Amino acid sequence: MIKRSIPHHEIKINNPSFEISAIKIERPNNNTITVISAYRPPRKPLLPQDLHLFRNQNYVLVAGDLNAKHVSWSPNTQQNVAGHIIRRFCDSTGFPLSAPLEPTHFHKSLNNTVIDMAISKGMTITEVSSIPELSSDH
Repeated sequence: MIKRSIPHHEIKINNPSFEISAIKIERPNNNTITVISAYRPPRKPLLPQDLHLFRNQNYVLVAGDLNAKHVSWSPNTQQNVAGHIIRRFCDSTGFPLSAPLEPTHFHKSLNNTVIDMAISKGMTITEVSSIPELSSDH
């Protein structure tokens, strides 16, 4: 939810890898901030070109359950292809990836992992945390 006094509007973004809800926040200097809540189903492949969400925009925040596993944000995890693609994307673009230090996905027989994260362009995220009180596997 966005406070009514903040100028914003919903935008539609079609992406084969992610289920997306997105808004543009209007700023006085005509620079908009695009905020994207993204979910990638675990069995849906992630292709590098699907990370085009950042193209042609100065300020973007993509956050959500990307179902991407990599040791750089979850040290005791078994990495997956999506994790490698996102890590390479962030390394090649210089866009920061932020993830909580504590697990966001809990599994009975496997290690708990971090699969929720944020990638930003044009802004710095100083803190990311998970709320364990919510009822979910995340």
